[in-house]
Amino acid sequence: VFCSAQSAMARCLALAPLLLVLFATGAGALTPGLHRVVANRVRVSALRMADDAPAISAPSAYIEFMVGVPEPVVPDVKLTRSRDGSTGVATFTFDAPSFLSAASADLGETTGMYLKDEEGTLKTTEVTATFVNGKPRIVKGVVVMKGEYEWDRFMRFMERYAEANGLGFSKAQ
Repeated sequence: VFCSAQSAMARCLALAPLLLVLFATGAGALTPGLHRVVANRVRVSALRMADDAPAISAPSAYIEFMVGVPEPVVPDVKLTRSRDGSTGVATFTFDAPSFLSAASADLGETTGMYLKDEEGTLKTTEVTATFVNGKPRIVKGVVVMKGEYEWDRFMRFMERYAEANGLGFSKAQ
């Protein structure tokens, strides 16, 4: 089971004892009384397991193309902004991102590019792929920011993402 964030990890840890109890008891169908006993054992086991488990820290900011599956490939990011600051565009270019691999086909659909951090999620559906020799190779995601609030929110995400992935900033000449 793949868990992408601490809340998802807690859900995964909570499910593990249930599966163990069901397999250990051979319970395919539970009677109402047995169901309550199993449920109580699962709650206690899940709490114990969560306390004993090593802390897994999710990155403070990450990008997903499939909900719940962080993209490990770090993109090149280009920013432009209008002179009056009313609009801005960020172009993310991924070279051979992992979500294009055949192994990730079972993980879900690609429905957009999701920029996630502690403040929430920024989403764009402007995602395109460039094919090389009949296979997708380069993926570009474009985030359009309208107004100073959206620009500032995006920049807070980028500061966290840059810190988590060792990115630097260089101004265009």
